[in-house]
Amino acid sequence: MAPPDDAAFDVYRFTFEKATDPTLVIDDEGRVRLQNDAARALPDEVAERLSSRDSQEMNLFHRALTARGHAYVEIDVAARTVAVEGRVHGGQRVVTLRDRSEARRLESQILALQRAESLGQFTASLAHDFNNLLTPIACLSSSLEAELPRGGRAWEMARDIRIATEKAAGLARQALGLLRREPVRARAEPVCVNAVVADMRALIERVVGADVRVEVTLGVDAGSAKLERARLERALLDLAVNARDAMQEGGRLTMTTARVSFDATEASSMEGSNGSDYVCLRMTDTGSGMTPEVRARIFEPFFTTKDPGRGTGLGLSAVRRFVADNGGCIAVHTQPGNGTTMALYFPSTSRASQATC
Repeated sequence: MAPPDDAAFDVYRFTFEKATDPTLVIDDEGRVRLQNDAARALPDEVAERLSSRDSQEMNLFHRALTARGHAYVEIDVAARTVAVEGRVHGGQRVVTLRDRSEARRLESQILALQRAESLGQFTASLAHDFNNLLTPIACLSSSLEAELPRGGRAWEMARDIRIATEKAAGLARQALGLLRREPVRARAEPVCVNAVVADMRALIERVVGADVRVEVTLGVDAGSAKLERARLERALLDLAVNARDAMQEGGRLTMTTARVSFDATEASSMEGSNGSDYVCLRMTDTGSGMTPEVRARIFEPFFTTKDPGRGTGLGLSAVRRFVADNGGCIAVHTQPGNGTTMALYFPSTSRASQATC
């Protein structure tokens, strides 16, 4: 084949220089003979690892190149995954790099979704059987409640069993609807946030354990918000579980409610805020807090800092979706070593439609 003329060579050179994947030509002595613009922008650590014969990983890569004329390896550099592919041409190694970090992240999410789908099929069957078991409990407790003297201790116990059973059945039905991909029928209605927090306190105390002291301060004029009570209860539990895991040595969990209004400046700084009156629900822990890097990712699906098997990374993502679905917004205040405050803001209902608190 005839050598390219000067014009064609200029095209080849331009294509090489402007390629998005960093490409280097390295001689047998490990010296970089040629590199494109993307390669020049690489951290020094990357070029050193590619040209060094001391690195066991790169040494194996170079041997494979020499033996077969082609090799491929993935290395971790500066918290990112880099795919390195090389060929031998005339005694020199032509090495091309490609950032695989995003691809690896997506692959991990796909695997997690596949596992979740398998788990969902099993859970749907389990929820169906669970719902069937709850039916006789609900019927018998209701009958018992009707037969016992109203107001007595036994009557109160039967009533509590019936109420708990109805809530459990409702959760089972919601789970089945989601797992079967049935359309979600929102049952949003004016809900007294103070009443929900008060009712959930005992359950939250059991969830966080004896080493965590739970304190509650309810604003007398907090008011109500139009939302689904069951989803608010689940959001409180998700937040409480995260707070518990951040306080491995025990601590204090504080829940407060208040009615707040944002001025124009505050509203513009709050994602999703429309500047109306809000019912604010704050949950503050005295745990380990979060670094800015972790804080930036806490609402990403499947992101978790917990050990394998202790968290799915879906709790805070679900909380954020619930708040957004109800026209609210979230503020997060945290510092490493100084705990975390999660503040949920829900548009307050009008005075005329306030729920009874």
